[in-house]
Amino acid sequence: MADAQQVQGHPAWFEEDGKEGQQKGLEEEGQELPTEDDGPVLDEVPVEELQPTQAELKTKEEQAKKATQTIPTATRRAPSWAKIPKDMKFPKGIDVIFARIRASTTMYPGKGDRQVIIWPMTDADQKLAIGRAMGDRNRANIEITKQMIRSIDGQRINWTGDPSQPGADVDQFWHDIGPKGRNLLDRIWTQLHTMSADELFDFFENCIAAVRTG
Repeated sequence: MADAQQVQGHPAWFEEDGKEGQQKGLEEEGQELPTEDDGPVLDEVPVEELQPTQAELKTKEEQAKKATQTIPTATRRAPSWAKIPKDMKFPKGIDVIFARIRASTTMYPGKGDRQVIIWPMTDADQKLAIGRAMGDRNRANIEITKQMIRSIDGQRINWTGDPSQPGADVDQFWHDIGPKGRNLLDRIWTQLHTMSADELFDFFENCIAAVRTG
C-alpha cells in the first residue's frame, strides 16, 4: 500500500513526459548520460560518387549472362576437342550437340574429362526409352535422357547390355559422371525438347485460336 502511495505521489522517471524523465532517472542512479557527440561521424560524399562504375555494371552483366547459359547456336564444324567415332553417321538437318563434362565435376575424376554426342530424340527413341522403364515413371525420365546420347568418349553406344560387345556402356557412364554430370545432361535434354519462353509466347500469342460452336 505504501508503495502504491509513493508511486501516486512521486511518479517514476519513466512516467514523466519525454526524455526528461529518463534522464532524471539516470542521474539519480549515477549513470553517464549519452550525448549526441558519442555517435560515429558519417563519411558523407555526393550521391554521384556512390553510383556503380561502368566496369562494375559490365561485371554484373557478365555474371547474369553466365547464370543463364543455353546451348550455343549451331555451326558447321565440330569443336577441336570432340571425339567422334569413325563410323558414325549424323542425321541431316538437325542440331548435333557435343558436350564435355569436366573430370572435376564427375564421380570419378581419375577417369578424366568425359564426352558425349547428343541429338534430339525421335518418336522411336522415345518408345525404346519408355520400354526400358517398364512402366516406372521415375525411371522413364532417366531412360529418356540416356536415349539422346549417341556417343560416349568417342565410342558408339552399346545398348545390348553385354559388356563383351563393342561400344560404350551408357549405364556405366551414367554412374561415372555422378549427380552433377547427370544434372547437366538433364538440362541439355530440357533445352532440346521443350520450348523456350519466347517460343511459348509466340505460340500462344500468334499460333493458337479458340472457337465456340453451337
